Amino acid sequence: LSSSPPVLFVTQEWYFVFLQHRHLQSRQCCSNSHAHTHPYLKSMSGSGGRVKPLYDVLIAGGGVTGSALANRLMTANVIGGDKKIGIIDAAAKVSPSLKSSNIPNPRAYALSPSSLRTLGRSVFDKLRREEKLGVYESMQVWESDGPGMLMFHSDDIQDLVGSGNDFDGMDLSHMLGAVVEDQAIVRALHESLESEYSENIDFIRGAKVTQVKSPSSTSDHSDDDFVRVVYKEEGNNTENEISTRLLVAADGGNSFVRNALEIDTMSFDYKRKAIICTIRVDDVQGNASNTAFQRFFPNGPIALLPTHNDEYANIVWSTTHEEASRLMDHNETSAERFVEELNSSLQAGPCLSLPLLTKEM
Repeated sequence: LSSSPPVLFVTQEWYFVFLQHRHLQSRQCCSNSHAHTHPYLKSMSGSGGRVKPLYDVLIAGGGVTGSALANRLMTANVIGGDKKIGIIDAAAKVSPSLKSSNIPNPRAYALSPSSLRTLGRSVFDKLRREEKLGVYESMQVWESDGPGMLMFHSDDIQDLVGSGNDFDGMDLSHMLGAVVEDQAIVRALHESLESEYSENIDFIRGAKVTQVKSPSSTSDHSDDDFVRVVYKEEGNNTENEISTRLLVAADGGNSFVRNALEIDTMSFDYKRKAIICTIRVDDVQGNASNTAFQRFFPNGPIALLPTHNDEYANIVWSTTHEEASRLMDHNETSAERFVEELNSSLQAGPCLSLPLLTKEM
């Protein structure tokens, strides 16, 4: 087990909320003021003659979801020319590269080749250069109480990923998928956006949204015709207001934007929790580094996923609240005991079922 104890992790939910300006193509309200009057490209006059920045798209949340959306808007040429995207990011700065870190972070995602393609070649290349791709070529899936077992291989999806498997210069031919840490994806996305699309992207770092003002339903070509967002920067109580034609809420499962606008959602309680952790593996058969394993139990599945370091793997153990509490109680379950239970769960079986007939009639 890694030096950090396993921690409970509730699967993050992402909500997108769109508030759209009624005249998306109209630019009559935009003044000719540029960076000389405000650090943002476009501006609009507010009440009292104040100048407020105006974005075509404003994304609340600079994590994987918000950053990936901004990146996709750029790479797909949805946003270009003089259009602007603003990203309000609660983090004051991007985390530094952790290439020298030997122990992978358990907060990671298993991405398919199509998802890697969506991130784009620039982001993919950054992740590969930093050696942050935990590539797996195959996946083994089996149950706890039967002999059945499924094996998937990257060869099985070649017809789906396309001829030659060359996605915009990205060679994905050997991949069924890749496990990538959350912070590695965010860092690669931010660096790509800032280096390649600096004219179209503004990061507002260390800031949190404090108020959202919906567009007016009666006004025409006025301040109230846009979504107005108020935010505060870390360590500064001054409120700043910006406007946007389109607001995207990508600020997490407990989204402030969603709650502020009282937008209803539908959710289901599966009455399960997931324990995630990083473990050291003794790969005596030499296949753990390129294979993802998933075994299903009555209380939920256990997944063992490869990482960018062949000596380690990530665990996602989904189970009931009661069993999760027991496994996380260090007085009842030590790290050594946790590993013993994990090994027992993953290594016992599958076995052959008892014969239906014990003798010929």
